[in-house]
Amino acid sequence: MNGLIQNCAACGGNRVVAGELGYAEELFFKPAELTKERYWTTIERAPRTVTVLDPRSASICLDCGTLSTVLKVDVKKARHVLDKYGTKEVKARLAISPPAP
Repeated sequence: MNGLIQNCAACGGNRVVAGELGYAEELFFKPAELTKERYWTTIERAPRTVTVLDPRSASICLDCGTLSTVLKVDVKKARHVLDKYGTKEVKARLAISPPAP
């Protein structure tokens, strides 16, 4: 992250701090502007199958508590689930399965 002031995508507040998002035994956030190396693991209900594209792109908002980052899911798995269980409308909209004759 660069040192520029940024606004929270959720609430628009400007009390945002950049840092790194990572996964050891739990998902953690490490603020970039600390005097000592620290992090915390209080991110609740964190998914275990998410890939963080750029761990340095994370930020937290001190006004609303939103954690933001660039995440990536397994597209093949998502397509498979939507193809198998999705509604006709979502399949047509996303062009997941060829339309039935």
